[in-house]
Amino acid sequence: MAQRPPQRRKPQARTTSKQAPRPRTGGGAQPRPATARRPQSRPKARRSGGFGRFVRGTLLVLVLLAIAIGVTGCAVYASMSSQLPDPDLTKAKGRDQSTVILDRNGDLLARLYAEENRQDVRLAKMPAHLKQAVIATEDRRFYEHTGVDPIGIGRAVVTDILLRRKAQGGSTITQQYVKQAFVTSEKTLKRKIQEAILAQKVEKQFTKDEILGLYLNTIYFGHGAYGVEAASRAYFGKGVAALDLPQAAMIAGVIKSPGLYSPYLHPEAAKKRRDTVLSQMLAQGYITQADYRKAVDTPIKTSGLKARATKAPYFVEWIKQQLISEYGENAVYR
Repeated sequence: MAQRPPQRRKPQARTTSKQAPRPRTGGGAQPRPATARRPQSRPKARRSGGFGRFVRGTLLVLVLLAIAIGVTGCAVYASMSSQLPDPDLTKAKGRDQSTVILDRNGDLLARLYAEENRQDVRLAKMPAHLKQAVIATEDRRFYEHTGVDPIGIGRAVVTDILLRRKAQGGSTITQQYVKQAFVTSEKTLKRKIQEAILAQKVEKQFTKDEILGLYLNTIYFGHGAYGVEAASRAYFGKGVAALDLPQAAMIAGVIKSPGLYSPYLHPEAAKKRRDTVLSQMLAQGYITQADYRKAVDTPIKTSGLKARATKAPYFVEWIKQQLISEYGENAVYR
């Protein structure tokens, strides 16, 4: 009987598995089984839609408000400009001139005038220290601004509110002249706006020196004196061209308030005001320290107030009648 060949056993696949290491016995902490990390979720972005709409809306309102203010301002400017007088010197107030009667030696016999004793003098005839004193105390940026000085207004506001003392004021020399010559003296916002607009028109029509000359020949200095020539004769008995530094500073100081700083009425206040003007001239470089010391040490000597009496009254009266007959009262007294 034939024998079967022996059957071969199929090789079995070995499965080799690494056994986890046994934990050490010794009371130590057993390691945590490894776990798969969960993906971290990103923080949700805050919704900014509402805030953005608020910002855009606010900006839009501000832009519209600015446009409305600009349009309103232009309309107000146009309306007020159309109501303003033309800065024509023939229509300006404060142009009355006194008629002077002299004897054969050139001495004054009489001055004939209606309400305002005034005699114009060209700016070139006025001493430099008088012009410098007025600019130093009334409008230090006169040759820089265009009629209205925002810096001067801001300085006056700071002085008034923060320092709680009275400032010189924010009005420029041009504005002061406009107030005297063209607009009313009422203290209203409308009048101040008109004054500022007209001041800029005057600046375009006249040079700075012309404006300064008009101003100094127009304003009131007290005791019936209008303009620097009449003021010089009222306080010192001589023409404006002959004023020295202390006298010029005193006349410049009177401008602020003739009633308060007249040396005839308040000599101590007049000297204090004069010295303030001199200190401002020193601070702004118009005079030296030596000039300042000499001027403040100089007492104020006035010529004394004179009555409106005339020499040779009968002769003066005859001359006056001849002038009126030839030229008319308006020409003689104004």
